[in-house]
Amino acid sequence: MVPAGANMMMRWIRYVPMLLIVAGCVEVEEGVSTFGSAGPSAGPVSDGDSGGSGTDDAGTGETEVGGTSAASEDSAADDATSNGPMGMCGDGAIDEGEVCDTGNVGTETCMTQGQGAGTLTCLANCMGYDTSACAPAAGCGDGQIGAGEQCDGGNLNGQSCGSLGFDMGALGCTAMCMYDTGNCMNVACAAEFDNCTQVQCCAGLFCYPFGGNDNYCGPM
Repeated sequence: MVPAGANMMMRWIRYVPMLLIVAGCVEVEEGVSTFGSAGPSAGPVSDGDSGGSGTDDAGTGETEVGGTSAASEDSAADDATSNGPMGMCGDGAIDEGEVCDTGNVGTETCMTQGQGAGTLTCLANCMGYDTSACAPAAGCGDGQIGAGEQCDGGNLNGQSCGSLGFDMGALGCTAMCMYDTGNCMNVACAAEFDNCTQVQCCAGLFCYPFGGNDNYCGPM
């Protein structure tokens, strides 16, 4: 005969598997419900700012800032510096950093640039003069008075110390074909025995011809 306690134990053992199955189903349903109501299945959280800052809608890798892309800003900076110094080359005015501008060469000419006659213009970048329309400079030292020359060797072009405003002296010509007035001088009057060819004798003296083209001062 089986004791009464043993019968009760055997009844509970038969119901244990059923209780385990029921408990498992409830646990699974709760897990699905919990997961579905939480954040992992929700979409990205928006910060509420749809003004366009810091977005790359086209996927180009260029970030827009305040509606203007970085590439646009770079392009504008390039345009501002592509027209020469200060961005003003070509307007006809000689601006800071420019030597000349288009046809505006200031007071310069072909001759001041060491060339012959012609029209001096400006380089396209405003940084120098264009002498392509200038004639070649005459050769200093050939004895001929060329463009930009005052004299050439012994050829003084008909000038003298007297014609240049000096009282006396010998006019010369430099290696650069310019007048050399180093031997020209100004005196109030020529003293006794001084040459009076180009200056008058001092008071009490008379200019006597001495022969040739030379005259000298002597007592009256």
